[in-house]
Amino acid sequence: MPYVRDPDALERDLRAVFDKIQSLPDLSSLRLNYVGKSAPQCPWIAEALPPKPEEGNRLGTINACWIVGQAAHTPDELAFILGHEVGHLVLGHSARYVRDVEKILEEVKAAHPREMRFVTLDLLGGPVSPRSSAIEGVLRAEFRPRVQKLLHKNELDADSYAANLMVRLGLDPNAGVQAMGNIEKLYEQLKPSEQRARLFSHPPAAIRAQEILLRLQLPPLP
Repeated sequence: MPYVRDPDALERDLRAVFDKIQSLPDLSSLRLNYVGKSAPQCPWIAEALPPKPEEGNRLGTINACWIVGQAAHTPDELAFILGHEVGHLVLGHSARYVRDVEKILEEVKAAHPREMRFVTLDLLGGPVSPRSSAIEGVLRAEFRPRVQKLLHKNELDADSYAANLMVRLGLDPNAGVQAMGNIEKLYEQLKPSEQRARLFSHPPAAIRAQEILLRLQLPPLP
């Protein structure tokens, strides 16, 4: 794992890969923020931040944490991980998330008006409600599975965007499959509660790798 041994190479390659992505006319307004080990807070691997109103027509910012060097061992794998976050921005996932979850909640409330009438959402799309076994039962059976399905679809669509972006850049989209293998190993190092949280919002890495191959009709890795 070269980047673990050489953090300077990680930042250098990360910025070089991002420059290549940013060279595409439709992605020129992207910004990259690298978060090193000295930072007090860091996204787990990388995250996509949509633009603030004052930023005009900028596409958004990608925060990449030093941990990305454990998920990506080569420049092509870095390109896939950055491309995944670009996909979230281009496809509007962050901007649409609360709206999509609100729609799910309204449909569940319509089906269960008695139990769900007082349930609302917080700013992150999480349910806020009085605690009761009836409400928790509906949330567990109908609301959370639909939110999880939405989140998983967004992740798979962002993976697909990243793989196609790799092709546009003349890079090997199979690097995304390898990156998923690296991420799977990172999952194994998490506490059980952290694993559950990750798997609620993200499909298992093995499924993501299979989907990359299927969506691009790529042959399996040897």
